[in-house]
Amino acid sequence: LFLQELRDIRAACPGSWMLCGGFNLIYRAEDKNMGGLHRRMMGRFRRSINDPAIKEIYLNGRRFTWSNEQSPPTLVHLDRVLCTFDWEDAHGECHLRCLALVVSDHYPLLLDCSPMPTAHKRFHFEDYWLQPPASSSLDPGRPRWTLPRELAPGLPPARIWRRWRPGS
Repeated sequence: LFLQELRDIRAACPGSWMLCGGFNLIYRAEDKNMGGLHRRMMGRFRRSINDPAIKEIYLNGRRFTWSNEQSPPTLVHLDRVLCTFDWEDAHGECHLRCLALVVSDHYPLLLDCSPMPTAHKRFHFEDYWLQPPASSSLDPGRPRWTLPRELAPGLPPARIWRRWRPGS
């Protein structure tokens, strides 16, 4: 029933959105530290969120969000934040982390979407960087390392290449 509701939300809200909470489902074996995996439900959940327009926001600093508080503990990543790529583009500075466990068996999540002026965005390699430029007005005899200095003096090369798009 829950997975059908998730599909209904996705169909009813074609725009930018974010969904967070305790899903009480996992879709990868590494989301649980012990055996007892329900692979059929894992597959159903994976198919429900495996949409090219949906992304899980990375959880920083902790692998699991729930504990059964036994010895030895069963630890599971149950709490998640899912969003559309449009939402992520509009809120690209977001940082998801767990807070301290106080009363519940679930670690509370904090999604901070305020821009952090001193922090830099995480570096992401783009596949199109390997493609040749659409128009090659560059001198083939010139060393490639001079290009970043010509594009934007004073900026580190990684920032320049991150903003560069073929044909721009």
